[in-house]
Amino acid sequence: MWAEMKTMFGEKGFQSVELNNPGMALFYGVDTGTQRLTAVWMISDAEMHRMNRMQYQAYLSTLLKKLRGRAPRTRIISLFMTSDIDYVNLIAGQMDPMMFGYYIVNPIGSQILVDPYQDYNNMPWISNELAQLLEDDRVKTMAGVTIQPDWADPVLWKQDTAHSQEEVRSWYTGRGKRLKCKQTMYLIIINAVVFLFTLVAAIAGRAEDLVRWGGASGETVFGKFQIHRLLTSTFLHAGIAHIVGNMVFLFAFGDVVEQYMKSKKYTLLYLIAGVGASFGAVLWRTITGSYELLGIGASGAVFGIMGALTVLMFRHPELRKTSKGVPFWAIPAYVVYSICEPLVLGAILDQETNIDLAAHVSGFIVGAVLFWYMEKKRAKQ
Repeated sequence: MWAEMKTMFGEKGFQSVELNNPGMALFYGVDTGTQRLTAVWMISDAEMHRMNRMQYQAYLSTLLKKLRGRAPRTRIISLFMTSDIDYVNLIAGQMDPMMFGYYIVNPIGSQILVDPYQDYNNMPWISNELAQLLEDDRVKTMAGVTIQPDWADPVLWKQDTAHSQEEVRSWYTGRGKRLKCKQTMYLIIINAVVFLFTLVAAIAGRAEDLVRWGGASGETVFGKFQIHRLLTSTFLHAGIAHIVGNMVFLFAFGDVVEQYMKSKKYTLLYLIAGVGASFGAVLWRTITGSYELLGIGASGAVFGIMGALTVLMFRHPELRKTSKGVPFWAIPAYVVYSICEPLVLGAILDQETNIDLAAHVSGFIVGAVLFWYMEKKRAKQ
């Protein structure tokens, strides 16, 4: 069935786009009368189950950017070959019908299902063609002509119904409306555990104990070449208000970035942004004559996540609707507030604050640049 669908679009005059994924296929054609480009994105059951809603939308956004220059109007139709209808509705349902639509081809149940919001279908023939292919495939299978059906091919079929049922259940019961953030929660737990170990020193304000635990300063990093402190300092906090504030914003912003990225890359982004923020802060304090001043806290890494989220939202504007509870304007608003607030208070009260602006700015820049590089590399792949 999979091979026959690919052949069908080729015979209909659609141009094929070479993909490095055997579980996906992409075809496009331009209607000269309406000047509309229609792209058909074939997605196998196995590849569908590797996506969540945000990742699916990010793929669509990338495809739109690649195809928009070929015609004034572009529409993408996703063609899912799966029996997991509920999961398709979860990741692809209720999108702009003028730009997106989908079909479900279920070879196990011999079904063809159409997006209920398919109001702008300029390919009315597709349902009949798919139904005919499905019937031909069923006859071949019964006659023993088809040696290995599509649902027996692990490249095309995953049969991960337990996972998808839990995803669908959590979404429609409301638990899934808040994006899941497993790695973000792990990072919060690690920060909390480290804080408990250093609680006595943090409350007492004994800087020498925090240095012993891993705080970073120009003296320890540049003087003694203890480079590891650039990382360990990001897991230290000077008090309850300090750690609670950082973890609240990590939870608020981190889940959106984590939902979009792979877990390992998300954690790597957090750590590199934290190290970059620590380095920028230590370098700034050294240049300005505060060589021995200690720097601690996860705020630099959190600002790295916000930098990544800013790039994500600018590259994929449609994802702003899926960042549950985190409006797009909240990111630059908080960045501006966190930078201006200590400057204004310092000018009014004529005293220095403990807020490390250099770490915030450095972390934001490192996170934004690193995410932009990762996203560019992913889009190229």
